[in-house]
Amino acid sequence: MTPAPRSSVLALALALLPLAACVNTTINSVPNLRLGYQSYSRVLVIGNFSNLAYRQAAENKTCTEMNAKTTSDCVPSAGVLFPGEPVNAQSLREAVETVGADAVLVVGATGTGSTQLWVPQTTRTTGSASVFGNTVTGQATTRTYGGYNVAKPWAGFEVVLYSVARDQQAWYANASAGGNAFSSWNDLIDAASDKSVARLVEDGILRSRE
Repeated sequence: MTPAPRSSVLALALALLPLAACVNTTINSVPNLRLGYQSYSRVLVIGNFSNLAYRQAAENKTCTEMNAKTTSDCVPSAGVLFPGEPVNAQSLREAVETVGADAVLVVGATGTGSTQLWVPQTTRTTGSASVFGNTVTGQATTRTYGGYNVAKPWAGFEVVLYSVARDQQAWYANASAGGNAFSSWNDLIDAASDKSVARLVEDGILRSRE
């Protein structure tokens, strides 16, 4: 089998790029200066979502990022807080004691929706021709694109870190994420979780592993 020319491979890669999910994320945060700048060694993460899949996505992505990029250990709450029961003060206290957490990070959505975008219909014709003597033969192919709506999801998030020892909010953030037509809600959650961990490091709440 003859390998495809390098130019053809690059053209195919470029053609597939727009089909990938892309998410733009912004975040605003503020540490509680009354507590001073302190770092936390073990963080219990709670995804405050009624949808179990979204809760697991928020907790798992946050912990993956935190364990990889900071010196803090991250524990998803799903292992110690049964998702089928509401979280109350007693169950949360027991979960914190069980995992030995000195901080609790709560990630939740403040709003979700989608923006409808109309893709206008266009046509494109390509063809080829060959000459044999006085005869010219050719063929043309016409393809139609567009003529439909696409939905671009967006979501707002609230992320709060609580100090167990001080029983107070130690850090507060709002994040917003907007995706393209190929983005899912999980993509938005992943992006917001990633950005939140990065900001916790920037604000001096968690220590970078580097």
